[in-house]
Amino acid sequence: MTNNEELSNALVDVRKAYRLLYLFQRRILDLVDQLSGKLELKFWYWWPSGNELAIRAADDPCGRDAWKMLPLFDARFFYLPRGVNVPDSPQKRQWFLGLLLSPDDGHSEGGRGEADPAKFADPAQCRSRIYLYAFIVLNNVQGNWDTIYNAHKNSKWPKEGPAVDANDEVRVVCLSSDLASLADASDVDSFAIRFRELVEKEGGEVV
Repeated sequence: MTNNEELSNALVDVRKAYRLLYLFQRRILDLVDQLSGKLELKFWYWWPSGNELAIRAADDPCGRDAWKMLPLFDARFFYLPRGVNVPDSPQKRQWFLGLLLSPDDGHSEGGRGEADPAKFADPAQCRSRIYLYAFIVLNNVQGNWDTIYNAHKNSKWPKEGPAVDANDEVRVVCLSSDLASLADASDVDSFAIRFRELVEKEGGEVV
């Protein structure tokens, strides 16, 4: 087989992969929308691939990790309660949602260098998960919702476990699910209900 034939065959696989990735990302966006709707929250902000600098118009993408060009990988989505606006002062028991998508926990950052999928863990042994975080206001905050967001956007979010009091103002709680277990609407409903119950148990106000 000539090099041209090998490349042509490889590009067929690339086209198939792009189409599969599109279907996956469409499903993920629908899932995120369903969950935020079930929790009765409104969209606020999102971080593509955990670092929007990789795909910003003013940054040369050629000098960045190409893995960061997969915008929904480790993307973070943020939602506010309905009826709450960013300039408002957060009140006790109010909370905002941070949603983290982790499609492949076998990914290795590779330090400052380019990510190398050949060094990732076996895909069959890895998991694809979605994490829901509630940032619950413990005491009335002087400032607005950006005050809380800016304090936590760069922090390492805790995984599931006991609630974490990030400071005197905010408690962080987390619930996650394997994406494979959210195959239909009833699964999504059940996941949202469990999260609402957790938020309420930890002092958050649910409607």
